[in-house]
Amino acid sequence: LGLRKEIDQVVAGVLRDGLGTGEFAVTDVPATALALLSMAIDVARWYAPDVRRTPEAIEATYGELAVRLARAPAPSA
Repeated sequence: LGLRKEIDQVVAGVLRDGLGTGEFAVTDVPATALALLSMAIDVARWYAPDVRRTPEAIEATYGELAVRLARAPAPSA
């Protein structure tokens, strides 16, 4: 439980830092942190070595989804 709280705080801290720099645009830091952590936990629950997708492909997909979840929109030209 202590480790889980520590990880939650780290992820929420990264989101808050990104909000401060303008890199992220989330309206609810705790909910976004929970969504990101849930994505990571679910991969560990369902992944098996015989899955057709490689760990690298899963990493790329989930990394892109995580960034899309938090990233601020690009400035309009």
